[in-house]
Amino acid sequence: MLEKFTAVPSVDECRVALSEQNAGKNRFARSVHLLSRDADHVTVQPGAPATLDNYVSAVYVDSYSRRRRFIVTQTPLANTVDDFWTMCRLHRVTYANLRGAGTHTHTHTHTRLTALCPGLPG
Repeated sequence: MLEKFTAVPSVDECRVALSEQNAGKNRFARSVHLLSRDADHVTVQPGAPATLDNYVSAVYVDSYSRRRRFIVTQTPLANTVDDFWTMCRLHRVTYANLRGAGTHTHTHTHTRLTALCPGLPG
């Protein structure tokens, strides 16, 4: 259904996500329609260039009133957990809804995120 309304990115639009160095950071590395476009993906360090070592599998999503209001990603892999929480801390994420396999859902508000990410702005 989503593909009906959203164009599938080309390989050229997903060079950083498809790089050898980052292939293991993507849950579905062979599904181009689930990879972040270079122009939209979130970097671990805010404002930093989209380099190979600053990659996290996440994209910005606009709200009706603000560009790049939300960050959307899949639940981190074992080898990307540190990058995920660093991204949350540095981007000042105040709410995270983590969906795992099956029906497990973990909701973290700013209080919980602060405990998980010391130094998160209050």
